[in-house]
Amino acid sequence: MLPAIRRTERRTKERTQLEIKSLEDARRFVQIVNARNAENNSGVKAWRIAKQAAWLLLLIVAFLVYYLLDVAYEAMFLP
Repeated sequence: MLPAIRRTERRTKERTQLEIKSLEDARRFVQIVNARNAENNSGVKAWRIAKQAAWLLLLIVAFLVYYLLDVAYEAMFLP
């Protein structure tokens, strides 16, 4: 089986029907939702890696432009 299919099946098994019948059930539900950490989501991790890669690429390009402009400036004023 593919990992994505397994993950989907596991999520559907973990989900239970939400039944809030009392105030205590509502408080428990709020505590469960507050305990979730969005940082552990695989989509968030993928976007964070993409963002870091984009910043790294921008830094490399900026350095190369700076270096090439410096070399061109020095070459222009050679005796």
